[in-house]
Amino acid sequence: WLAKGVAIGGATANTFLLTIAQIGAVITFEVTASNAGVSIAPATSAATSAVTYGSDRWYFSNAIPAPSTSFAIGFEGAGTRIVDWGDGNTDTTSGSVVNTHVYAAAGNYVFSVRQSAGATTRLYFFNLAGSTLLTGILTPPNGMTGLTTLYEAFTVCTGLTGSIPDLSILTGLTDLSLAFDGCTGLTGSIPNLSTLTGLTTLYATFFRCPGLTGSIPSLSTLTGLTTLDHAFANCPGL
Repeated sequence: WLAKGVAIGGATANTFLLTIAQIGAVITFEVTASNAGVSIAPATSAATSAVTYGSDRWYFSNAIPAPSTSFAIGFEGAGTRIVDWGDGNTDTTSGSVVNTHVYAAAGNYVFSVRQSAGATTRLYFFNLAGSTLLTGILTPPNGMTGLTTLYEAFTVCTGLTGSIPDLSILTGLTDLSLAFDGCTGLTGSIPNLSTLTGLTTLYATFFRCPGLTGSIPSLSTLTGLTTLDHAFANCPGL
């Protein structure tokens, strides 16, 4: 089995189960017939379409600079969730915990989180190992719909680039305080927040995000909102 024309290590069985490592790649397979004394060139299949993100989990990316680098995600809530670290390792944790993983090799990894039981009410990277190594929020928060707060979720994750994803599926969200504060590499527009009708605070949500552009979206549906203090401060592109 090959991804982007490169053999996938150990993938020589009749079937192959895709992993995070194949996201964005087209997949092919080669078959080589053999017969005593006869040399036969391998036959290659047609390529699949590019592998896309699954719809049941939240995908992120990081850049690990050296072997034995630690990277952590914090969780709150009684639920159980599964982290696929993108290097062939997964962790399952429950309750409020900081889940730390040590990468054996340097590289750029795509990793994912999904809720498997109960409710995980908060996810965050702020002030944890490797927070500045987070490079992308790649998809909407699929698979994490129990979240009620993104308080300090990505605060000062200065390695983040790209845009803020659509958060509209988090209909139980009440708190976005400091969620993207100090994410100086973020670009693009602020997503539509109109479905997040339970929000009560946007305190410093987009504070110190100079790369954000466009207009501030309508907040008219957020009738329970009690604070906008510093929500858009130091965002000169808005």
